[in-house]
Amino acid sequence: MITQDYVESVVDDARHHHPDWLDLRNMNLTELPGQVGNLLELRSLNIGGNKFTSIPSMILGIPTLRRLYVQGNEIVDIPTEIQYLTRLEALYAARNKVTYVSDGLSEIQSLRVLDLAHNALASVPESLGNLGLLEQLYLHGNRIVVLPDSLANLTNLRHLDLSRNRLLRLPEGLGLISSLQTLNLEDNDLRSLPASLAYLRNVEHVYLDGNPLDQDLAFLTGPEGLPGIRPSRKTARRMVDIPRRIRAYGAPTIPPAMPGPQFAVVDGRRIDLVEPHGSDDVQEIGDLLPQLSEALGDLVNAAHGSNHHAILADLGSRYRAVIPRAGGPISIDACFSWGIRLSRAYRKTRQLAEADGADTPVAIGEAVESVLALHGLIIASTERGRNLTALAARERATGRHGPQFRDAARRVATLVHEYSTLATPRARDELMFATAPNGAGEDHAAATAHASWTVFNFIRTIARVAVVSAPVVVAGAVAQEVVIHSAPGSAASEHLTSLVNLVWDFFLSERQAFTALALAGGVEFQWILYLVDWMRAISQRPASK
Repeated sequence: MITQDYVESVVDDARHHHPDWLDLRNMNLTELPGQVGNLLELRSLNIGGNKFTSIPSMILGIPTLRRLYVQGNEIVDIPTEIQYLTRLEALYAARNKVTYVSDGLSEIQSLRVLDLAHNALASVPESLGNLGLLEQLYLHGNRIVVLPDSLANLTNLRHLDLSRNRLLRLPEGLGLISSLQTLNLEDNDLRSLPASLAYLRNVEHVYLDGNPLDQDLAFLTGPEGLPGIRPSRKTARRMVDIPRRIRAYGAPTIPPAMPGPQFAVVDGRRIDLVEPHGSDDVQEIGDLLPQLSEALGDLVNAAHGSNHHAILADLGSRYRAVIPRAGGPISIDACFSWGIRLSRAYRKTRQLAEADGADTPVAIGEAVESVLALHGLIIASTERGRNLTALAARERATGRHGPQFRDAARRVATLVHEYSTLATPRARDELMFATAPNGAGEDHAAATAHASWTVFNFIRTIARVAVVSAPVVVAGAVAQEVVIHSAPGSAASEHLTSLVNLVWDFFLSERQAFTALALAGGVEFQWILYLVDWMRAISQRPASK
C-alpha cells in the first residue's frame, strides 16, 4: 500500500535530483501533496492512473509545465483554467470520463499534442481550430457525431485519429490540412467523404474500415487519384490531381465580398478598383471629416516634391478625394483601408530614407501623425470601424495567414500584374501594395487582414466574370451577361469578349497558383479550389447542341 509519506518522499526526491520532472503514476491518489506547488522548474508531470475527478488546481498554477499526463483517471472536464498553462506543449488526457472541453484550451497557443481518446465527448468546441501549432490530435473512442468546420484551420496537423466515434460527416475543408500524414476514420457512421480529401498531398496512411460508405470513391481510387486507397485499411502515398467526381458541372457559389478594397468590371474592359459603398458601412462622422481633410492637405503639401516621400503625397491626395466635401457620410471600409495604406507607406518611406542617410522632414512626420490620429479616432468612433479592427485582430490571431499564405497571395498579385490587360494599373498596384511584406509594427494585424481581403475580393470579382459567362463559353461563344460597374449592355460587349477570354485563360493557365492560395488561405478560400476544377471541367466538356 502506498502511503502519504512515500508520495511526499517521491516529491522531495524530485525537488533535489530532477526538479524538471515528476512521476506520480498509479499511486491511488485523489489529491496532490502540497510540496508539488513548490517545484518551480517543473516541465513534465505524470499523474496518470490515479483517481482524480478533475485536474488539480495546484497543477494549473505551474506555468513552467510543458507536458502534462493525466490519463487513466476519472476526470470529467477540461476546465477554463487550463489556459494558465501558457507553455504547455502536450496534454495527455485519454481514458478518463471527459464530457466537456472548455474554450480555455484553445488559449494555449503552444500546444502541439492533444490526446482526448477514450472519453465521453459528444462534441469538441469550435475554438479547437485556434490551436495553430497542433501537430497531433487524438479523439478516437468517443461519442462525437459532428466535428466543427474550424478543424480545417489546424494547418500544422500531421496525425489525426477520429476512429471509433459516431461521425455522420466530416468537415468539408478537412482536405485543406495539407500537412496531414495519418488520417484514421475507422468505425464511424460515414456514408460519404468530403471531396477535399483529394488535396491531401502528404498523406501516408488513410484508414476507412467500418464505415457504411455508399459513394463512388473514384476520386481516391481512380486513375487521377491514388490506386492504393480502398474503402479498407490501405496506405496512401500520393494524390496527384483532382478527380473527375469532384468536378461537377454545377456553377460554384461566389461568396460575399470581404471588407476592404472592392473591385468591379468597368466598361466591360478591365477590372478596376472601386471605393466601398452601401448603407452597411456608412456612418456619419461629423466635424472630424473636415479636420481629416485639412490634415491630408497638409500632408500632400509637405510631401510634394520629396523623392523619398512622393508616395505619401499621392496616397494623401487619393484619401482626401474619398472624403465628402459637404460633410456627408463616408465609407468606413474605405477609411479603414486608406489608413492601412498610409501607415504602411509612411513606415516604408522612413526606412528608405534612413537607408540613404536622409532624415524624414519634421513637417511630413507631423502631418502623417495628425492624419493617423484623426483616422484612428474615426475608426474607433464608429461601430463599423471597431468591428473591422476586431475582425482584423481575430484573423491575425488565428495564424491562418502565415508566411505560406502571404507568399501565395504575393504570387497571385504578381501574376495579375503580369496580365496587364486584365486589370487597370491602380487595381494591379493595389494588389501589389496589399501583398507586399509588411514586417512588424503596430498595424501588422490590420495589414495582414488587409492583404487577405484585397486578394479575396479581386479573385471574387474575376470569378463572377467566369461563372456568369460559363454557359456561352461552353457553347463556343462569348459572354454577354456580366455585372458591369458602368456603361452596361451592348456598348461593353465588344470589350467584354476579350475580358472573358482573358479571365478563363488566366484561371486555367495559373491554376497551380490559385490552388496554392486556396490551400494556404483556409476555409474562406476553399471555394477557389472548386471554382478552378469546375472551370477545367467546363472547358473540356463538349458543347451541347
